[in-house]
Amino acid sequence: MKITWICAMWGMTGADLSANMKMARDAGFDGIEAGVPEDEQERSRMHSLLKEMNLSLVAQQWTRGADAAGHAGSFEEQYRRAAPLSPLLINSHTGRDIFTLTENLVIFRKAAALEKELERIRFAR
Repeated sequence: MKITWICAMWGMTGADLSANMKMARDAGFDGIEAGVPEDEQERSRMHSLLKEMNLSLVAQQWTRGADAAGHAGSFEEQYRRAAPLSPLLINSHTGRDIFTLTENLVIFRKAAALEKELERIRFAR
């Protein structure tokens, strides 16, 4: 078994993402946990830095929306944004505590469908 050491980016005090990632790498971490930027240029920069520094990514996301359908849509948007960066996994803070089981299942079913879709795409390459 290989243990992979991941450094959470929240709370890091470096000047920018590059400095924080360098601190994580220099401290011996194998990867980082971070939100994937919405901005395409920032996301491309993150992807380049991950490759350059030989770091893995645990993508962190937080869904939002007025209801379960909104949270499911937010999950999908963030999941699709993270997928091209080939994260080890996605740590998703999904839904709301007040959602019923039925409401949460709307989000979980969306997540399961996306996972199947993106796995087919990945293995077709």
